[in-house]
Amino acid sequence: MKFIAEDDTLTIKLEGWEVFFGLKRELVIPRNSITSLEWHEDFTFDKKIWRSFGSGIVGVLYAGHFRGGGVRYFLYVRRPLGITWLNGNFRAQNVLLITTQDYAYKQIILTSDEAIAAGLINWWRGISSPT
Repeated sequence: MKFIAEDDTLTIKLEGWEVFFGLKRELVIPRNSITSLEWHEDFTFDKKIWRSFGSGIVGVLYAGHFRGGGVRYFLYVRRPLGITWLNGNFRAQNVLLITTQDYAYKQIILTSDEAIAAGLINWWRGISSPT
């Protein structure tokens, strides 16, 4: 997965098997649509969701398009912990959480390296220039 931060957009490019499992090649998110960008070492997702298109391999991967509470989510989470298949709850480590408004997905939840996430958070806050 590659992250490309430009002046006015954040592009997330899925590569190889990521495209196959996530059923998506890339996400292009306008910077002004991002309401928060956070990295969590230990993340708990406690909303009720269901997979509309994508992949789920217990303990290995949770990827694709999900829905719940009238909104859409995009997930690409490696090594999820404690998945509850009946309601979509799960835990994961090293998660980048992107919350948006006026975009196709309300939240984008991705496994990410801490250094990459820190660079993206600084870009979003205007602390650093695009990479």
